[in-house]
Amino acid sequence: VDEIDEKREAYLDVGTATVDGYEPPIRESDAVFVKGALGVFEDERFADGTVGVLEAIAETDCFSVVGGGDTSRAIEMYGLDEDDFSHVSIAGGAYIRALTGEPLPAVEALEAAANRR
Repeated sequence: VDEIDEKREAYLDVGTATVDGYEPPIRESDAVFVKGALGVFEDERFADGTVGVLEAIAETDCFSVVGGGDTSRAIEMYGLDEDDFSHVSIAGGAYIRALTGEPLPAVEALEAAANRR
């Protein structure tokens, strides 16, 4: 595609050039963290970006964490093996909060309850 009319067109997936660009740094990484899909993967026409990046991660030996219900669903829908990832979480928001050091309300509540004993 040479040109997209942003007023008339929607971006529903990343292209193969983007996936190809992500593959080398994924292969060279010691750890990869993913949250969310790259396209509207529920429609097979727009799944190539999400599936391509997940396949690239699955093929490496790096530590990999995949978070978010959509991403977990894509792994299931397209027959990828969860065991090819170090950790798969459906709690994408909590996963990002934990990585960035933000408090997790459920953990705080458990800690408060334990401290009351």
